[in-house]
Amino acid sequence: MRRVHLDVTVIDVTGIFCRRLGIDGSTCGEKSALSVDGGRTRLRENKPPQAGTPTAAGAHPKFNADWREPKLFLIYTVNENGGKTKDSEVWIDGTFQGPDHTAQLLAMQLFRLGIDKAASVTFIADGAVWIWDRFDWLVEELLLPKDKVFFVLDFWHGSHHLSLALGELNLSNEKRQQEYHLLREQLRAECWREVVARLRELDRNQTKEQGGGNQASVESSIFSRELRFFEKHGNANRLAYSEFRRQGLPCGSGAMESTVRRVVNLRMKSNGTFWTKENAEKMLQLRGQLLSGQWEKTLNEVYKMRLKNRGHFRQWNAPDLTGEKMNAEKNKENPLDFQEK
Repeated sequence: MRRVHLDVTVIDVTGIFCRRLGIDGSTCGEKSALSVDGGRTRLRENKPPQAGTPTAAGAHPKFNADWREPKLFLIYTVNENGGKTKDSEVWIDGTFQGPDHTAQLLAMQLFRLGIDKAASVTFIADGAVWIWDRFDWLVEELLLPKDKVFFVLDFWHGSHHLSLALGELNLSNEKRQQEYHLLREQLRAECWREVVARLRELDRNQTKEQGGGNQASVESSIFSRELRFFEKHGNANRLAYSEFRRQGLPCGSGAMESTVRRVVNLRMKSNGTFWTKENAEKMLQLRGQLLSGQWEKTLNEVYKMRLKNRGHFRQWNAPDLTGEKMNAEKNKENPLDFQEK
């Protein structure tokens, strides 16, 4: 059953590009939100036996167990306050393959749900570049009306980056806490420019009092990196929290964090637990279906699939959506999880 479910996934993913998927329509007319994030799981890969080294009968092979990132997404509908609609359906899925595969999988699910007919669509995530680089592709591929699409940086991740910036300044604990709470409220009130200006002012004042270089002028410094973080997301209109609350949109990704914990951490991240890649991919999909309440629907799809096709496709080829693979080839470096280890 697990193998056939993966067949269903692959056929559905490839079907989106010729628009031959059936449309469920579960999100039509609803305010919808989707979030993407990654977890951590150790995948086991047996080491090749060394030539000339005898192996004892019954001995277990040696293996590597590197950490890999399962990429998950969550789709749900929201109420007038931006919270999840009570007792409403949710959709969870993910893969251990690359970011492009994740984007295709998400596009397939959104297409089936009739996301282009939703009242609004909110993309919410933390600051991971691989996530934001693919949201624009999703909007174009799914033909979403741009006046109904909103991009939100999770407020609590933004607050964390604010704390990191203040931590680079030589402030007393009391002063740092005071500035943090003040700036966090400004960030919540959509005043991100004032936040950046205040951080620069604190940096200049510290430079005058203690001497030395201005951290904001050192491009490689952590402080400068955090300033660029706020400017990047602010200029992209992802920090408009006052407007998001006014329209009843979610401002945090707590539901996604909980999903990673339930799907991955409680089952696939235990001490001393190592997964083969094939079994990890199956378990990730099955737990997503079970915990989202889509188990019975999945079983029906599996049954129909067995009647039509008994082949076992476990992977599919995803196009390069952002040019990362081409750049990695030029630099002779492989981006995380794009190639098998």
